[in-house]
Amino acid sequence: MLLTGCAATVNKSAGTDAGANANAFLTIPREDMSTFDRNFNPFAPTVNPMVQQAIYEPLLVFNPAKGNTVPWLGAFWDAAKDGKSVTFTLRDGVKWSDGQPFVADDVAYTFQLQKKLKGGFEYLDSVTPAGTDKVTFTFNKPWSPALYEIGQLPILPKHIWSSIADPAKDTNANPVGTGPTPRWTASSPSPSS
Repeated sequence: MLLTGCAATVNKSAGTDAGANANAFLTIPREDMSTFDRNFNPFAPTVNPMVQQAIYEPLLVFNPAKGNTVPWLGAFWDAAKDGKSVTFTLRDGVKWSDGQPFVADDVAYTFQLQKKLKGGFEYLDSVTPAGTDKVTFTFNKPWSPALYEIGQLPILPKHIWSSIADPAKDTNANPVGTGPTPRWTASSPSPSS
């Protein structure tokens, strides 16, 4: 009913000419959306969700459809019997979008930066890379949610982020990530295997 009052008057002498009816359309602009800021910083307070899903990827992905955890950048993991550490072996052949290899140092650096900028992970004592493909997370107490929490943090490239003067405020306009499709070698197992 409300929109019938907005209908344009059609000149009967104009007939059904499309040009004459062009003004009969009602245009409603969307004013509820802000303009897009080119900010791909995963530490930004208003980070775009796709930054943490399509550019920077985690060690593990939780599949809500099946209720299971899928190895992603971490090919597999080994939890200590006492619950105070977990060691990830990284997927072989993954590269950052600039061609640099994804290595254990990237994982350790990401967690150091996360703790410095945003806190959290109070149970995490250390993150220690072993070579290029293994990283051990050591906890100050057994913590059952640790595997899930650690596995979900998007990993950043140390070779990029360590040279940024203020990682908390940088807009990261030209991000370097492993996603949306990691660059696996043909011999690497897929994330679903």
